Amino acid sequence: MEPCYSNPATGNPPFPSDDTRDFIELTWVLLQRIWRDCHYYLKAGVMLRDFSPTEEPVNQSGNRVPWLF
Repeated sequence: MEPCYSNPATGNPPFPSDDTRDFIELTWVLLQRIWRDCHYYLKAGVMLRDFSPTEEPVNQSGNRVPWLF
């Protein structure tokens, strides 16, 4: 049986973002903190919190639409 390892990591982006690339970059930074060679990793999860609106959403016709959340 291969050794298993589990360790959580949390972090906040340096600025608010709605760009997936920013979250991927933060994920890699956090993963580097907890990574251990020669261990078998089963799964990973990401939890997002502290959502805030940036602009009022509009549909393809340019009409304002209500917020879902």
